Amino acid sequence: MKPFLAIFLSIAMMAPIMGCQQFLRESMVAASQSVLEKKTPTKPPPDPLAYYHYLVSRLKLSEGKIDDAIHQLKITITYDAKEPTLHVELATLYIHKGRMEEAIEECKTALHYDPDYLSAHLLLGGVYSSLRKTPQAIESYQKALKIDPHHRDTLEAVIAALYLDGGLLAAEALIARCFEQPIRNLAEPTGAESLMRPSFDYKTSLQELCQKKFETLPVYELLRESGPDHEKLFEVQLSISGRVISQGAGRTKKEAEQMAAKEALKQLEKKRGAD
Repeated sequence: MKPFLAIFLSIAMMAPIMGCQQFLRESMVAASQSVLEKKTPTKPPPDPLAYYHYLVSRLKLSEGKIDDAIHQLKITITYDAKEPTLHVELATLYIHKGRMEEAIEECKTALHYDPDYLSAHLLLGGVYSSLRKTPQAIESYQKALKIDPHHRDTLEAVIAALYLDGGLLAAEALIARCFEQPIRNLAEPTGAESLMRPSFDYKTSLQELCQKKFETLPVYELLRESGPDHEKLFEVQLSISGRVISQGAGRTKKEAEQMAAKEALKQLEKKRGAD
């Protein structure tokens, strides 16, 4: 017997008892659409009554009755509380209603039963981002990246979260960290030539330029640090002779200072070109 037919017959046996003959026809249509669109849970509720309430939830959702859909899905979960896909669906409905804290709890419940559930990590990160809780959002996205390192949407989400919290500099630092070295590797010479080419030190180059041109040294000032302890983000400001020239961000103070020095060199080069 095909799974959908078995589900339909199970509902048919319950319908007369529950006085839902009209709903029976509607739920069959909803179930058909759900199967075709692959919107059913990965593991459908094993109890026929649970699946009945799940179908009601889907129907109410299609009618735009989110509160009713939430109510029916919560009933479904009482029959199969350990199924993470149901908790993620409920979290999604809570998000539609702006009930973010409840969405967070449902995502956490899903991850309690399946710590490697990628969708739950991504959804949780999205909720945290919307609440401007960037450290928690980044932590969720990082867990998602560990599960699927090649998931493009996850990296985009991390960059977006950093941008919302720390602005362009913070996002730029992450992009540089992820892609600058691979790009350099593509351009890096090989063989004996590579042994003769030292790595570029922006701070040293800027220091030499400042001593020669301004007879002073650049001053680096830490503006702020953010993020969890294992994934700190530092932002520094660079001044020359009391004048702010540039800013930089990185995972360490040294990296942030290097980025600020790099930007300062660009600014000084532009100024020299204009002169």
